[in-house]
Amino acid sequence: MIRDAPSKKRVLRLHYQSCRKNLPFNRREEAKRELVSVLVKLLEGKKRVGSFCSIGSEIDMHSINRLLCQEGRLALPLVKGKEMWFVHADTLEDWEKGKKEEVDVVLVPGIVFDQERNRIGYGKGYYDRFLATYRPAASIGVGFKEQYSPKRLPVQPHDIVLTSLCLV
Repeated sequence: MIRDAPSKKRVLRLHYQSCRKNLPFNRREEAKRELVSVLVKLLEGKKRVGSFCSIGSEIDMHSINRLLCQEGRLALPLVKGKEMWFVHADTLEDWEKGKKEEVDVVLVPGIVFDQERNRIGYGKGYYDRFLATYRPAASIGVGFKEQYSPKRLPVQPHDIVLTSLCLV
């Protein structure tokens, strides 16, 4: 555990958010195509996949979510207060009305990831609390390869290490 982790995390968040935001369009398109190709293989045999809807400059999840939805395997996060859980998504529109689902694997967004599979997210702790409580079989950090930090990230006791990374 690193002393002064919260302030170090803030600095890293700002730096990597800026890097991600400044990725050119063609790089984003390349990553979107590669993401689908890689995740199709990684998610083979998983019955229910907890994914997420991209916000801001995050990697585009629409194509993989559409595919998972067509296969009946998509679950998306629903947040109420400080709690998050996944609901089955029959469509990519009115999924918020779906029922609570257990998931085999969770695709986890983040701002920066390291080689030890630590991540820094947006700082609200939703994914750390979910992973600590429900313990799905696998948790995969998803993002651009530019979101990889060669240095170990600062960690705090509540931070949950992911089982793998998919940075394209």
